[in-house]
Amino acid sequence: MALANADIKDIADFDGETLKIKPFSEADTRAIQSIDTIERETKYGPEKISKVRMHSKTAALSDLLKVLEMMQDKSELTGEIIVRPARRPNEEKNEIEKES
Repeated sequence: MALANADIKDIADFDGETLKIKPFSEADTRAIQSIDTIERETKYGPEKISKVRMHSKTAALSDLLKVLEMMQDKSELTGEIIVRPARRPNEEKNEIEKES
């Protein structure tokens, strides 16, 4: 359920300009899939960029429904299927004229 209810606010704070990742002691880390950090030099000095990827809520909900047996991957249908050749409209018209 943690992933299904996860929110970006659980792992980061936004002050209007920057998004800051919370310390792991404060964050709900179960929602984090990965964190990538890129460090590069700019003319203003070193810059550190972090990308946070959260787990998919859709996949988490789907898995939860499967566990609770509320959703099925497959349905099995039984019965008989009869396949007949299609008739074109002019063929039906010609047959009616021939019968008359």
